[in-house]
Amino acid sequence: MRDGEHRFCLRWHPGQFSRISVDTEKKDEFIVEQPGYQPMWLTPKMMGARKILWPRRIEDGFRLDIDALEELITDRTKLIVLTNPNNPTGVVADRESEIRKIAEIAKAKGTYVLIDEIFLDGADKQQVSAYGLPNVIITSSMTKVYGLGGQRTGWIIAPKIIAAKCQHAKAHTNGSSSYVGELMNAHALRKARKLHVQRFHKLSTSNLLVLDEWMEANQDIVEWVRPHGGIMCFPKYRVDMSSIELCNMLLDDHGVMVNPGEYFNMDGHIRLGYACSEDVLRNGLNALGNCLKALGSG
Repeated sequence: MRDGEHRFCLRWHPGQFSRISVDTEKKDEFIVEQPGYQPMWLTPKMMGARKILWPRRIEDGFRLDIDALEELITDRTKLIVLTNPNNPTGVVADRESEIRKIAEIAKAKGTYVLIDEIFLDGADKQQVSAYGLPNVIITSSMTKVYGLGGQRTGWIIAPKIIAAKCQHAKAHTNGSSSYVGELMNAHALRKARKLHVQRFHKLSTSNLLVLDEWMEANQDIVEWVRPHGGIMCFPKYRVDMSSIELCNMLLDDHGVMVNPGEYFNMDGHIRLGYACSEDVLRNGLNALGNCLKALGSG
């Protein structure tokens, strides 16, 4: 923590998103990455803020376009919303070369950057949190990488004025989380954090190698940006069909469940999660390939 900064952690219940004041008469704006995780833009939108899309492009490796951000941000921008690694692509934004620049742009305009780092400890290379950068709000939880979602415990790290607003919102929504769950998760972080992360990496690394093999063999039906570790990727398929229609077909006819790219504001893609056994992954990929090849030849 730097001199003059006032920050503290707030325990929160995943799924409860804290309200950052929105003036609907002035039509406050928020900038959100696309493709992006749906709740990250639906929540402020439901509160009356105007959504400004900040595209990540597959031809650029789904990297953040800092120059584009400078064109998008205005005096009405109240929030810039990111996930790191990006959900759904699994691409990591570097703290110094990317996120620091974003934070500096936000600070110059007097706005905040919200970064959900729930998958950050699952990246293939050790990453440093964006905590401490100017005007940055961090959220995360014990779900995903740590596999302790049942305890329903997470946190927000923010400047004091924002954390206080979050505490107020939490008091009027879910009240309090499970005290026993919080104690258990605190113990897990102190005593077994490394073991949880190692368990996650063992699964994600071996399954990513399976994905590498399948993607290489099926370039005629899919195109992808290899994720930076984690448990998800966002391939583009070479079939003229909406992602929702394709995903319904995969589930109904082949028993394969993937998420439509349309849910992440980028149709023509699917989010493919690989946090499963190798046998399940291989069987699912075979079914996905057979389905896409049949549609392509038909």
